[in-house]
Amino acid sequence: MAIRIRVINGRTVALCANKTKEMPGDLYLDDNVHHALSTKFGLDWVWEGLLEKSLADPELKAIILESETDPCIVKINDEVIHRKAIKHFGKNTQMGVLQEECAELIQAISKHVNRKIDNVENIMEEIAHVDMLLDTMKLIFDKNKIEAYKREAIERFKSFLESLE
Repeated sequence: MAIRIRVINGRTVALCANKTKEMPGDLYLDDNVHHALSTKFGLDWVWEGLLEKSLADPELKAIILESETDPCIVKINDEVIHRKAIKHFGKNTQMGVLQEECAELIQAISKHVNRKIDNVENIMEEIAHVDMLLDTMKLIFDKNKIEAYKREAIERFKSFLESLE
């Protein structure tokens, strides 16, 4: 949802852009900017431990749980789960689980490609497991560097594809 930032009686407020008329001096934030800020503040909330403290408050917990279909809230809740797994099992154990899941994905793909077995559901399930654990790895390692390496890889692949044309 796009929002407008407006100063009303000396106080800065955020308003739904859909339900308010544009006024001089408004700062308009489109859906993407709003989502990015929400995600950033939501993750900061998790990292500072405020989410778990808020879940102890019954009223706040009800609001948070009602919002679980919001992708930002779901991402925050997922991160809490990943952090708990890291804390409980340890980084090396989580890396070992990722190794096992990668091996299961390789095995599922090999059956499909080499033996012509129709196991698309199994492949998708294993992709989901690996993807989930990659999210955990992004908390263990520097996720900004990971994203930078990913961008570099995409750019190299893009160049390779362009060279084929």
